[in-house]
Amino acid sequence: MSSIVKSQSIKSQSIKSQPFKPQPFKSQPIKSPPINSCGIKARSAILAASTGIIAAVGAWYGAGLKKNQEKKQAVEARRQATTADKIAILEEARLALITKKNALETKIAEVEGRHYNAEGKKVMKPAQGRQLWN
Repeated sequence: MSSIVKSQSIKSQSIKSQPFKPQPFKSQPIKSPPINSCGIKARSAILAASTGIIAAVGAWYGAGLKKNQEKKQAVEARRQATTADKIAILEEARLALITKKNALETKIAEVEGRHYNAEGKKVMKPAQGRQLWN
């Protein structure tokens, strides 16, 4: 057993007696995959398309947020309006509806006038290109 202890002590002494010498670092070039122009074009197209999609979705979402904010402001403005202001708004809306009503009544009168002759008898002409009666 003493021979084993002696041999280990000799090995440990020989290791301790040698000074540490760092090995120089040998750099090896990084091996990159071969350049594939088709892959680069596809990647560029995917990146461009995804960027465009993200921008479009962001603009659409932002427009929706702005629209909702404007609705809230309009509702708040209506709530804070005085009675006189509310009456003025309703009168303006009434005038707009009356003008639309008058325009529609004149159109209806023109259409009905086409179906009657000078004597007051109802005369209907078939539309061009198709028959109304068999």
